[in-house]
Amino acid sequence: MPGPIKLDSLQTERRNPRTTEIDRVPTFQLCQILNQEDREVPLAVSRCIPAIAKVIDLLSERVRNGGRVFYIGAGTSGRLGVLDASEIPPTYSAPFGQFIALIAGGDYALRQAKEGAEDDREGAKTDLQTFNLDPSKDSLIGIASSGRTPYVLGGLFYGRSLGVTTVALVCVSPSVVEIEGNADHVISVVTGPEAVTGSTRMKAGTATKLILNMISTGIMMIDVKATNVKLKHRARNILRLVGGHSCTQSDAELDQILETCRWNVKLAAVTLVLKVSVVDAEERLLRNKGVLAHVFEEAHKMEGEQHGLDEGLVLCIDAGGTSCKAVLMSIDGEMGLGMAGPCNITNVSVDAAVSTISKAIQEAAKNCKTTEGREMQNIKLSAAWIGMAGYACRTDLESAVVVVAGTGSIAMSYAKVNGQFQQSHRIGGWGCLLGDDGSGYSIGREAIRTALYSSDIYSIQAGRESAATTQMLPPLSQAIFEHFKKLHPQSEPETLLSTILVPNPALHQTEDATLATTKRIASVAKLVLSMAVSDKEAKRIVVAGISSLVNIVTPLIQAGGIDPAKSGLVLAGGMMLDGLYKTMLTGAIEEKCGKFRHTELVVQPAVIGAQYMLNQML
Repeated sequence: MPGPIKLDSLQTERRNPRTTEIDRVPTFQLCQILNQEDREVPLAVSRCIPAIAKVIDLLSERVRNGGRVFYIGAGTSGRLGVLDASEIPPTYSAPFGQFIALIAGGDYALRQAKEGAEDDREGAKTDLQTFNLDPSKDSLIGIASSGRTPYVLGGLFYGRSLGVTTVALVCVSPSVVEIEGNADHVISVVTGPEAVTGSTRMKAGTATKLILNMISTGIMMIDVKATNVKLKHRARNILRLVGGHSCTQSDAELDQILETCRWNVKLAAVTLVLKVSVVDAEERLLRNKGVLAHVFEEAHKMEGEQHGLDEGLVLCIDAGGTSCKAVLMSIDGEMGLGMAGPCNITNVSVDAAVSTISKAIQEAAKNCKTTEGREMQNIKLSAAWIGMAGYACRTDLESAVVVVAGTGSIAMSYAKVNGQFQQSHRIGGWGCLLGDDGSGYSIGREAIRTALYSSDIYSIQAGRESAATTQMLPPLSQAIFEHFKKLHPQSEPETLLSTILVPNPALHQTEDATLATTKRIASVAKLVLSMAVSDKEAKRIVVAGISSLVNIVTPLIQAGGIDPAKSGLVLAGGMMLDGLYKTMLTGAIEEKCGKFRHTELVVQPAVIGAQYMLNQML
């Protein structure tokens, strides 16, 4: 086996002789040089088309059988995966969760670099385990321009160990991915040296985007032609997938429908779902240019008009302790997102919460093309759902424990009673003054207390006349003082308390002073989490927070008689977006209570809730 590939030998890391003067030429010439370099990208991609087509054909079959496609990557590669996956549902009316993108460092890394995340070889395994990969249907695409990113290599190794179909997309050749051999298929698009040495967000990033576009578009656009036994079986599966609960027919009955429709799966799907004649189904498909999703959208709009409803619109609101998010979504995939301030009714009045929610809803309506320019009171909805901090919410899992940790925290258990799903117990949700175990607020508060204590201790030891300076304090305390110094440049260790408790009028002109202080304290949690791996004090605070959260989860499981092996663990809230925190919390809960059959991270509750309501309407 060849030895390891050195970083400086990679094509993407070499110096580009054509751009050595790029920092000295006029702007117009600079643009010409960059444009000339970009012209190399389509040629590089074209050489990979045979490999890309093979991957599309392979993954299309798995997706049609209900499989999911996972993208994993770090930095630019991870962000491109997230971008492509997030565009699939609105573009093709595909279900959320069919294409799933994971980036090293979690959602935080989408906007800011998270040091060390890409070098965590076990990170992708930890992230993927949440989704319970099905090797018979799921696929994994590892994206790494360098072909050597540890996060991606570890993810491909884990996927391969399960038997999941694995694909690697790299911009060098040879690559460590090829050497390790954990990718069933490798797409090597060699784009050469970057205009700015090593900046793979440029040509390598563009090539990656083009290929991901090809793969996802190809998977979503290919139709099934049921011409043999294997494809007939696949056609039945698609009809059951499309028909959902309304498809109760046996294989023989589905075959009869397909035969009547000349084994045209789209035609059969329309007759099955809409319960119309073959002739009517043909007319609907012709009218909508053969796009199945458009046929169903048209039918739903007609039904909505008959019942006085708008165009299949649903509203889902996630009114959290930090912010309120409202999602307005139509049956055709149009979506509007609105955001406003905190809504925890243990911290704000009911009237204030209602006003905040109203603002978020109106902004969502403004940002949705279907309702653009209309007031919310003039919009009719097919369904609406709200989850509000300070109130209990509901879930549709048969037996589950839900743990929410963000600016606030709460744990809830659910059980099936007389055929209905009901919340059985809850602990927490008391607000930052009385509870919030393991929340961002509690971790931030403890870290700030530690910094204040360190400053006071130093002043005592050094003498009453000597004030502490940042450099004299332990690493975590130093980092906290620097964090607040960015907000208040004149701040010093001895003035930290007033910096936190007294809001800056220039930054919080319209925000309630108490809420502003709460948010400032909670903002320290990200800093603590980023240092928890290397700093003992930061780790102590995180472990203590997790332990307190585990202590409110454990009684729920015991009191509810929940068997984790037969139940689900649902994690939500801003704290769960940090991979380290989520892993430590999950491990601590399982160590004390047992391993759950299924663990799921809910990243965008409002979007997922809206999509669920739309699916129920179809």
